[in-house]
Amino acid sequence: FDSMLLRHPMELGIGIDHFAALEVSDGEYRVLSLEGKRGSVLEDGAFSPDGKGSPGVWIKEVKDAQVQGRLCPATGTLRELLRTPLEIIHDECVDFCRRANPDDIPMQKDLFPLGT
Repeated sequence: FDSMLLRHPMELGIGIDHFAALEVSDGEYRVLSLEGKRGSVLEDGAFSPDGKGSPGVWIKEVKDAQVQGRLCPATGTLRELLRTPLEIIHDECVDFCRRANPDDIPMQKDLFPLGT
């Protein structure tokens, strides 16, 4: 994730723990997490890379050629949380993923029993 952000320094990254969610509605957001589950947020708000805290959401961005992370506030507006990148850099990995996952293959209806 960090290496991707370094290739795209104008973009913002959002890291969401397994037992957390970012609920978005009407231009506002809130962080949800399951009590009793492990995550990356320690009691003092520091990051725990080994999951010794509670589930949470992190905002990552590149500053001075280094990826920096900060804990996402529990609630707020999307305008406060997100930003429009000043530049979008084409990533050559996208071309590889597009070739590996073509969208020109006919859909098999039996793969989607509940409908399409």
